Amino acid sequence: MQSQALIRSFVNVGQQLTNLNFYTQPNTGTLDLGDVDWYFFSGRGGAAYRVTTEVQPGVDTELFIYRPDQLPASNAFTTTGLLASNDDYQPLNRGSQVTFVAPFDGLFWIKIWNKDQTPRVAGQTYNLSVVELAPNTPTPTFTPLPTFTPTPFPAGADQYEYNGDFDFATLIAPGVKYSGLTFVPFQPPTPDTVDNDFFKLPVKQGVFYTCETQDLAGGADTNIIVYNQDRVAIGGNDDISPEDKAQGRFQSRFSWLSAYTGYAYILVGDVNPPRAGEAQARSYSLICYIGLPATPTPTPDPNPPTATPPPLPPTPLPPEPTLTPFPTPRAAQNLVVQRFDARPTLAPPGPTPTPRLLIIDVHVFNDYNRNNLLDAGEGIARASVRLADERTGTPLAQGFTDADGRARFPLSNDGPVRVNVPAFNFSTVVTDSVTLRIGIEPRIAPPARIP
Repeated sequence: MQSQALIRSFVNVGQQLTNLNFYTQPNTGTLDLGDVDWYFFSGRGGAAYRVTTEVQPGVDTELFIYRPDQLPASNAFTTTGLLASNDDYQPLNRGSQVTFVAPFDGLFWIKIWNKDQTPRVAGQTYNLSVVELAPNTPTPTFTPLPTFTPTPFPAGADQYEYNGDFDFATLIAPGVKYSGLTFVPFQPPTPDTVDNDFFKLPVKQGVFYTCETQDLAGGADTNIIVYNQDRVAIGGNDDISPEDKAQGRFQSRFSWLSAYTGYAYILVGDVNPPRAGEAQARSYSLICYIGLPATPTPTPDPNPPTATPPPLPPTPLPPEPTLTPFPTPRAAQNLVVQRFDARPTLAPPGPTPTPRLLIIDVHVFNDYNRNNLLDAGEGIARASVRLADERTGTPLAQGFTDADGRARFPLSNDGPVRVNVPAFNFSTVVTDSVTLRIGIEPRIAPPARIP
């Protein structure tokens, strides 16, 4: 990082400097629009050199090469001593690259500044490399951007554009909230062009993840689809719940258990895609975190209903006068006395049940090919399995599926056994040795785009 005092850093030919950033004002963290980074390298007369920047979202470099004997005295732009310059050297790439031939032996100066005026945040860095080309290496020609008539829209494209497909998905981290996202497309060719946002999240096998949209504004109605690293849809969500939808809250949330270690892709789109010039108002935030959503705590009623006192018992009527009955004469009778045994009669003891040896196999897997079988690479590890006596509720065994999604429980019990896999809300009763297959099938057919 250099300040405006023309502090220069040396870079060797054949070297790449990584994680470089631009100057930020102390205590505020905002972009200093006048900041320029200066570097220099030693060149040989007659040799060709290529200088390249690779940028992260939020960085848009412009690159200048100056002669050593005509170095500018300030950061102000000047063509004096300028050998080469470049802004964007490829379509949809905000990095810069120049190729030039050194006119003599000596030091050559590299000037770089950031054209992106968004506030600086962590991760907005760039890499710089200088390489010497072999003799007679042709100067690369770049295909220009397609020409079309400029239109007065769109305004407000977020800092992560272009991220409209898998190959250009924005890398995000769990636990970080990404705000100010919009559905404004990058350089749309027509007013009817719509925008989808792709993100890439690092995941680990056996861990639950949740991605959700928040802070919806301007009539936004998001939809989320999650894909595995093979770009096969795992699942998705439009509205979190019917209750949220009924109250006009159209956020989306999707949770899943990762079956592998790698990357997952998250596609966010608008259910009713706006035109390019109308999409700026449809902003939203995205956060992906480890674990399942927390169960909401019921909010106490600030105006609880007042208890109604019980009705008073009715006043009892005065008792009616007791009538003296007339005795009815009858002949004397002898009482019949029967003898009985006060000891309880016990039923004869029945035979003691003979315990049985059961072997219960449990397979938990993502059934991508929908053949109801656990195939290689489909197993879900670390899924909890619990066994209990169905009649008494006594726990019999507990364990977790291995890396292939399998768990085996040999046990002795004389009655039915209940098998529970809580993570997938699975419960069943078995009476003999059995293999239980719990296949998780994708229930959506991913569209080419949303909706």
